[in-house]
Amino acid sequence: MQLPQDLVKDIIEAFETSKKKTYAHVSRKLNLPKELVKTVLNDAGIKSTGMGITDEQKQEIIKLYQEHVPVRHIDERTGISYKTVYQVIKEAGIYRPGARKTISEEQEELIQELYSKGYSSREVAERVGVSKDTVLRYIENPRASKVVATPHNGYYFSSIDTNEKAYWLGMMFADGNVSSTDNSITLSLADEDVIEDFRNAIEAHTKKIAVTNRKTKGHKNLYTLRIFSKQLHSDLIEWGCIPNKTAQLEELPNIEDKYMSHFIRGYFDGNGSIWFSTNRPHTSISGHRPFLANIQKIMVEQIGLNFTKITTRKKNSGDIRYGGFANVEKIYNYLYKDATVYMSRKKTKFEQILFN
Repeated sequence: MQLPQDLVKDIIEAFETSKKKTYAHVSRKLNLPKELVKTVLNDAGIKSTGMGITDEQKQEIIKLYQEHVPVRHIDERTGISYKTVYQVIKEAGIYRPGARKTISEEQEELIQELYSKGYSSREVAERVGVSKDTVLRYIENPRASKVVATPHNGYYFSSIDTNEKAYWLGMMFADGNVSSTDNSITLSLADEDVIEDFRNAIEAHTKKIAVTNRKTKGHKNLYTLRIFSKQLHSDLIEWGCIPNKTAQLEELPNIEDKYMSHFIRGYFDGNGSIWFSTNRPHTSISGHRPFLANIQKIMVEQIGLNFTKITTRKKNSGDIRYGGFANVEKIYNYLYKDATVYMSRKKTKFEQILFN
């Protein structure tokens, strides 16, 4: 069927000027059948990705990510939301949590040369075609910022090579916050001793812990440690601990197998529970269901648990639950073998239920 050229022109113009570049959006905007809109746009060589962006924008995101531009910088460059950028690289199969970005020898030499000539790290990044964070990793003596930051070990999460680091990475996945608006990371818990342990781990000894008095009955005070650190912020994102992670976490971080139980213990201390009822012990771990499925798969493979249905709470969040002395003892042994850091009250509760 030959359509009037004015109608074809209106459909194409509506798509190109729309912020949400989807067939459905144009269909609603022009009050036309979605299939008609799709046919006209496809005949014109225009395809929607279904994400509200064009295929060209999708390819640009993939290209930037393959050039080692961090996700949070891609959204700034393209004007496309962080969530959509993350979805594109996930669907393209190129997202690798924790995969360390590398640059060529020529790029590294150029970074050193430009920085030594007085260019700022941002100017060097633009000239070399890499992110500012990448520049900062390859310069030996970064010039001091005018902002005096709290002394800390900014490179704590640059590599996960100890049980302790794996634990704190798991804790950040559960109860931490990586800001989407600045370079801060935050950990908030009702357990002051755990917050103090984290502060000591990242060597932020002089940073004060904020206390929030929660007046709601049954709620304890909340203790919060917030640190501004480009390096900690960048490294956590590379491991997959992304901003607004609650409804997006899916993959476990790409760490060595020998550290995975410590990572899961950290996540359990943040989002896990242990209790006794109906004459038997029970445990649960809560979170985003795809992420929980990966945790369950690890525990099934490594300690012989059976697959159980992941319960649903709201939207795509839920719980892994196991009951019975045999299962709970397996989980206890898995979580606490070779453990040097943990939430004391949860470990004590395990032991009171299982061994008293």
